[in-house]
Amino acid sequence: MKRHTTRQHPRLALQLLLVAALVLGLAATASAQLPGTLFGVIQDENGEPVGGVKIVITDPERADFVQEETSDKRGRYRIFVTNATVPYSFKFSKEGYQQFELNGVKIGARQDTRRNFTIKSLEAAAADAQAAGTADPAEIAKGAATEIYNQGVMALNGGDLDTAEAAFLEALDKQADLALAHAALARLYLRQESWAKAAEQAELAVAADVDVDSMQQVLYSSYSALGDSEKADAALKKMQAANPEAASVNLYNEAADAYNNGDMATAKDGLTRVLSVDPDHAKANYMLGLVLIGEGDNAGAKTHLERFLELAPDDPDAATAQEMLQYLDG
Repeated sequence: MKRHTTRQHPRLALQLLLVAALVLGLAATASAQLPGTLFGVIQDENGEPVGGVKIVITDPERADFVQEETSDKRGRYRIFVTNATVPYSFKFSKEGYQQFELNGVKIGARQDTRRNFTIKSLEAAAADAQAAGTADPAEIAKGAATEIYNQGVMALNGGDLDTAEAAFLEALDKQADLALAHAALARLYLRQESWAKAAEQAELAVAADVDVDSMQQVLYSSYSALGDSEKADAALKKMQAANPEAASVNLYNEAADAYNNGDMATAKDGLTRVLSVDPDHAKANYMLGLVLIGEGDNAGAKTHLERFLELAPDDPDAATAQEMLQYLDG
């Protein structure tokens, strides 16, 4: 049987062209304004919810933009913006409480981002100011480090990686044992594909027993990219032991990225690993079937495509899988 080519299968080729056009259309849309939502709870220094807090949102680049929201009686707030691609300034105020502001806040585009805020009563703020003169400098530094870390989380959630990195590094400068900042930097460097830095920060977080499962995923991805198969396999085994389902998701996402980048050898290896962990992973069966068609292994492709249809007969790709099977049987 001849290998599948676009010329031999015009209907499938048309499908792929339509998909490509759709992707290009979505990419064009993505360049425009994107909405985003920020939500959470506003509480006082004792962790009690504070209702009636006015939140004023402004855009430093647009003087005419002002948006106001108010927390409900349970302290809950929700802010929806039509353009989540710019940094906003937030001002929180309520009578009897200390007003505070946050600048350069980015809201995750096309997603709901949760963030809780604390607004201090004037009494608590006055007590803090009075005690500041006699407080332990180390404790003051820890409080400052935590606040800077929180600002970094906001920046990271909003996609502002430069601001987030600077905040996490500053937080660690003030509190060297703030392991949460190591974990946050590990995730940030992973997104930047700074593999060595990501691995270093993840190792520090794991040593402090912080976010260990997530850090094992960072270590696996980083060491795989660095070509250190021994350390990558060690991280993978820990992932599989702690959470096999999460491990398969991680492996599948990496394999899908490799496939989309045209690296079929890496994709095949990753998909094979996924199925060794989770044989019933429908999409992994589907994608491995595609890879095998490209290699001319029609028998293997048929096995995986048939398994995909057994596991996910209503999947959006089911029709394409059926069509490919008809071609392979032909």
